[in-house]
Amino acid sequence: MACMAVELARKKARLEDGAGSSSNVVSFNQQNFEQLQQDCLQNGSLFCDPTFPASWDSLGYNELGRNSSKAIGVEWKRPTELCSDPQFIVDGAKRTDICQGELGDCWLLAAIASLTLDHQILNRVVPPGQSFTSQYAGIFHFQLWQFGEWVDVVVDDRLPSRDGRLMFVHSEEGAEFWSALLEKAYAKLNGSYESLNGGSSIEGFEDFTGGIAESYDLQEAPPFLFNIMRKALRLGSLLGCSINISNSRETEAITPQKLVKGHAYSITAVEQVHHLGSPVELVRIRNPWGQVEWSGAWSDNSPEWTGVQPEERSRLDRPADDGEFWMSYRDFLQQFSHLDICNLTPDTLSSDHLHRWSYSEFEGVWRVGSTAGGCRNYSATFCSNPQFLIRLQNVDDDPHDGEDGCTVLIGLIQKDGRRERRFGRELNTIGFSVYQVLKNSSSSTFCLKCSDGTYLKLQLKLCFYPFKWFSGGSLNVLNVCLCFFLQVPDQHRGRSNVRLGPDVLLRSAPAVRSRTFINLREVCDRFKLPPGDFVIVPSTFEPHRRGSFILRVFTEKHAHSRSEPEPEHAHSRSEPEPQPEPEYAHSRSESDPEPEHAHSRSEPEPQPEPEHTHSRSEPQPEPQPEHTHSRSEPDPEPEHAHSSPVEEDVDADIQERDIRQDDVDPHFKHLFAQISGKVTTLFISSSSPPHLQVPRRPSVLLFPQDSQISAFELQKILDKVVKQRSDVRTNGFSLQTCRNISLLDADGSSTVGLLEFHTLWNKIQRYLGIFKNHDSDDSGSMSSHEMRAALAEAGFQVNSAVIQEIVGRYADSSFSIDFDCFIGCLIRLEMLFKMFWTLDKQNQGRIQLDLQQWLCLAIN
Repeated sequence: MACMAVELARKKARLEDGAGSSSNVVSFNQQNFEQLQQDCLQNGSLFCDPTFPASWDSLGYNELGRNSSKAIGVEWKRPTELCSDPQFIVDGAKRTDICQGELGDCWLLAAIASLTLDHQILNRVVPPGQSFTSQYAGIFHFQLWQFGEWVDVVVDDRLPSRDGRLMFVHSEEGAEFWSALLEKAYAKLNGSYESLNGGSSIEGFEDFTGGIAESYDLQEAPPFLFNIMRKALRLGSLLGCSINISNSRETEAITPQKLVKGHAYSITAVEQVHHLGSPVELVRIRNPWGQVEWSGAWSDNSPEWTGVQPEERSRLDRPADDGEFWMSYRDFLQQFSHLDICNLTPDTLSSDHLHRWSYSEFEGVWRVGSTAGGCRNYSATFCSNPQFLIRLQNVDDDPHDGEDGCTVLIGLIQKDGRRERRFGRELNTIGFSVYQVLKNSSSSTFCLKCSDGTYLKLQLKLCFYPFKWFSGGSLNVLNVCLCFFLQVPDQHRGRSNVRLGPDVLLRSAPAVRSRTFINLREVCDRFKLPPGDFVIVPSTFEPHRRGSFILRVFTEKHAHSRSEPEPEHAHSRSEPEPQPEPEYAHSRSESDPEPEHAHSRSEPEPQPEPEHTHSRSEPQPEPQPEHTHSRSEPDPEPEHAHSSPVEEDVDADIQERDIRQDDVDPHFKHLFAQISGKVTTLFISSSSPPHLQVPRRPSVLLFPQDSQISAFELQKILDKVVKQRSDVRTNGFSLQTCRNISLLDADGSSTVGLLEFHTLWNKIQRYLGIFKNHDSDDSGSMSSHEMRAALAEAGFQVNSAVIQEIVGRYADSSFSIDFDCFIGCLIRLEMLFKMFWTLDKQNQGRIQLDLQQWLCLAIN
């Protein structure tokens, strides 16, 4: 309960105050840098961080744990104890400020080295004005992006050392400490220094910029990569490239053409020039060393420049820092191995000359038993995964491939993977599918008269399916039109925010999906989609895998986004639609120099007995530092807005017919008279009303002599009835459930009279039918993944956040829900809705309570 309140408060602050945005940074561990610094200065003391102490626990848990040989002789010392004149930054941050120590975090160091190439981003991560002289109190702070939020991380300056030297990151001269303190802040954010072992530099790219990173293997470069790079630079993205190494001895080895292996380069421009009248594509690359430049074609003094017109050459031959050079795009693909593009959020960019991505962000969780449905191979649970809607309305202005469409970058990040390593928990294998929400332009509505005289509203739906076959060596395609009648509930007609159910998710192929499911921190892919509505379904590969995630969507044009589309009546009983041709995902080749222990899995869809292909990327040893790899309105003033669950669409349709004494069956009146105390024996026989539906044999119960049924009496009645049903599994109705039922009384007496008991009994009979309808295996209990559909059939429309709390409260350890818990849940939901509606007089969707009112309602 306390954790839920903290999470609600965090989301409320984020929504109302923009907490966690770049303009309103959140204090990590609630430590305010200015206040802590001021307290230390006033007390004349140096700061000692209690949340990341100078102890074994901050070092690590295994290789750097208490009893590890690598931790022998470790001393935590301040820079003033390590050298006579410590400096924070000298003459600006440089690549030589970053030298790797004993920790295998060269992926992080490559990302830090990239910071030195962009002083605007560097000043964001490393706030200026910090020093070991002015206002020195042994405390420093850094700003990092972490899973959708910008956080300000405070550290003291006690650093791990051995024999008077820093163990981990250090400067070449040994007297500059900004990089060592930044590494400590990153270690604190992730739980320990050891948690930084192994990774990909794009992870650091993202945590230093808040951007979304793409990776390309240049040996398998897509055909329009040059145009993608050119447009990325126009959008302010950061581009880095590197040459892979086969062993640690090749680290920073220089090739005959003066390129450095395992080294982080940045790309600063891509242009097309005319050489002797023919177009040539060029790439401008910068070596952060400031020396050792490419000596091949199109280098600074190569003869190729003489074939370029003077005016065009002057446009490209701008004064540049040492270490910057041009090379042809063809040579770039041949010489370099890897390209990373970090696309920045609009609030990161300050230049008015740059275009901006439009950016949307969603938070979500995979909760076992409710929203951890796994991929589509697991049809019984897949539809319970979270869903997120994006609406693409405008095509790109300058498509990189010459085809009209909407460019979309989708990135799925799972949270806290490094922090949970110490507990032995590995990263989930994750991916996503994207489904297009088609609008039925060719549809008509009809009314069909049923045999009982009622009318059923039907919608005629025309669907076109491509049937493919080979004949005479050529592929033939025939679009076949099939007609289906689907029942359309009145409350869903005309709505565009209806949650997709099995009819779409299990019977239609996704429009696009992630290239593979893989156990890395992030899965990111670029797509070209037509304008329209699309639903993104992120999932783990296998069901019942818990985790939290961030889903980010970058589009070139503004896109409307919405999280958690509301549920429709899932599990339609309509006739099966033809299944599309199975599509197979391709395993991704991970080419990061220090990948996490990752494996990818393909997802054949849909297959009754899927065969999964596996590819495994083995972890590699940590050598010296290697390569680096919207929430906005359209220009010119992008807005950084967070998406949140659509709580206002949570609703209920509670329909109760007014009942008078004359409406009650005489047999039911006699039954109530027996159990309410006018007689002391309850005899259920063949003459009992049909509502009970119990075996025809006598049963005897004793009750006190009154005219109302209390919660205690109700418990005995319901237990007696359900125990005689072999098709319902229950351990008996709990007293709390019966108390909730008795709270539905009209007069506030917490007891049930005749009319209330009649209404209750009819309600229980209806809920029993719903329960049996969703007991798919006739086990007498219901899977928690069926709960959303069962609630919808009972008239309760809830989103994933509510479903997660319901499952956590009412499901057992095997995530089954018995009849008692099902009834208790529905009755409690009804009571909560009625209480809210009573207090929400203006129908605003919110209420305000003082502390006493809150306590009384919560206890009630």
